[in-house]
Amino acid sequence: MNGHETVIQPRRHFARKLVLVMAASTVIALCVISLLFYQFNARAMKNKLLDTIQLTDKQIVSQIENRFSQIKNASDTILYYMYAIPERMDTDPVNYLDSYALLRKNTSLLQSIFAFRHVIFFLEENTPFSQEGLMFFGMDKLGEFSLDPSTLKAVSQGPCWLYRPAQTYPFFVDMSSDPIPEILYLQGKYVAAQDRMQYLYYIGIDADEITDLLSSAYPAPSIASCLVSDDGTVISSSDASIFPRNTVLDPDWFQKMPSGSSFADKNAVYYCRELENGWHYITQVSQAYIHANTRVYISTVLLILTATILAVVLIIILITGSMTRRITLLSKSAGEVRFDQNQFHGVKADYVLQIPEKEYDEIDQLACTYNRMMDMIYDNIDHITALRQQEESLKYRLLQSLINPHFLYNILDSIAACNRIGKTDLANRMIMDLTKFYRMTMNKSNELITIRDELEIATLYLELEAICRGNSYSWEIHTEEDIENFLICKFTLQPFIENSIRHGMLGSGSKLHIQIDVRYGDDTIIILIRDNGHGIPADKLQDLRDQMEKGEVDTSKHFGICNVSARISSELFGHGFIQIDSEEGVGTTVKIEFLQLLP
Repeated sequence: MNGHETVIQPRRHFARKLVLVMAASTVIALCVISLLFYQFNARAMKNKLLDTIQLTDKQIVSQIENRFSQIKNASDTILYYMYAIPERMDTDPVNYLDSYALLRKNTSLLQSIFAFRHVIFFLEENTPFSQEGLMFFGMDKLGEFSLDPSTLKAVSQGPCWLYRPAQTYPFFVDMSSDPIPEILYLQGKYVAAQDRMQYLYYIGIDADEITDLLSSAYPAPSIASCLVSDDGTVISSSDASIFPRNTVLDPDWFQKMPSGSSFADKNAVYYCRELENGWHYITQVSQAYIHANTRVYISTVLLILTATILAVVLIIILITGSMTRRITLLSKSAGEVRFDQNQFHGVKADYVLQIPEKEYDEIDQLACTYNRMMDMIYDNIDHITALRQQEESLKYRLLQSLINPHFLYNILDSIAACNRIGKTDLANRMIMDLTKFYRMTMNKSNELITIRDELEIATLYLELEAICRGNSYSWEIHTEEDIENFLICKFTLQPFIENSIRHGMLGSGSKLHIQIDVRYGDDTIIILIRDNGHGIPADKLQDLRDQMEKGEVDTSKHFGICNVSARISSELFGHGFIQIDSEEGVGTTVKIEFLQLLP
């Protein structure tokens, strides 16, 4: 482990130092650039903010002008209907009455469509409808609507706009008893030859309508706007605390900022736009609001700078990672070299194979040397492994050669016994089965055979012993589908079957029955050999288990079973194990489990 640390730790220090140097250089450069960028762009940011406010002002003025145009167009339409009314009722009374009815109907329609607060007509006193009292009034009622002779003089020269801060109306005209701040557009017909006003009418809208428009555009107190009449009276404003309604602004303001211009003092910046009717729209932007937005700009610059620095540091890390990649790969390869469970694990530095040899530097030369060392280690390990496998093969062939004579001796002993008791026909049959048995085993020279062949060998052995013992036992074999195609160590079953027959029948009053089950496990093969024989005494069973656990093969004691246990546990034959459970008077169960091996 210490060797690994001496390789990895310097790499980390080297990469960190490289990152710090590159990051420091880049951050200093970015800070200088950001400072210069702020100096050159702070004023541009302020101008952009003011340009945005002016654009909003332009849109608001456009909406006000559109509203005023609606009023003027509606007034011109009403004037058209006024021209259509005959001057005298007695000349054509029907046409006269129809014309007034059409005027009233269309006027009410226009008032409803365009949401005018009032449309009021003033007619000469001798006119039949002058006393109507809802929409039509006599000229003598002008004073009740806050209209004085100066108003008539103004209208005589053409249509005009008026602002009335507290306009009042009779109850039947407007049920609101409170004075109304109202914007009026007046128009009429003046007969110059007779120096009289034949009729006059006006369209009125609530000044709060303009106030709502301004408040929706500038809800914050940092920006305030107002609509000012031609005499400087504040009609509507977005913030009454800055521009109180009905106050008169200083005339010097209009001298400082003609239409479309601006001026600034220490507290605010002011803009002025003149409307078509001669009124003015004024906007005040506090210096505190401008400075606050500039601070937002500074914060944004700092945020962008921080994000840029993080991105640059990340890029630097990626770049330095690419620069130190070869050292990292070589260090990682060396760090993965280990011995685990008698297995050697190592990784070569393969990256060097992708680099032309003429472009090798010192690190690449070191990687090549490391790869040659790994090749030598793997060659030596392969050679040692081959010798070990050869040793295992020779060892287990020797063990197998000891089984064959042992098995043959037992069968020949059984044949001799048959001859002694005069059962020559059985002896001959056993000789024929024995010939078939050895012909089959000799043809299968490999240490691993299929389960199908192993079961056939076991069946031949069971048949030979059954003939010899006068069919004094029975057996059955069960296998799961396609399991017979897997491989098994040769002569695995025979020693256990022999043990069941020879020792299971001792002292047993019932007929011996042997059952062999071959089934699938989890990536393993499980073979169960059960009998209902005499069973194994506890002391002998423990001795057998101890001998199998130690891996000892003693030709004088438990040779066949320990031989199978030693072979089945080898990595060449499936890393298996054998478990034996037995109870005297009940029977014995042998469990053999090993990895699934395919041909």
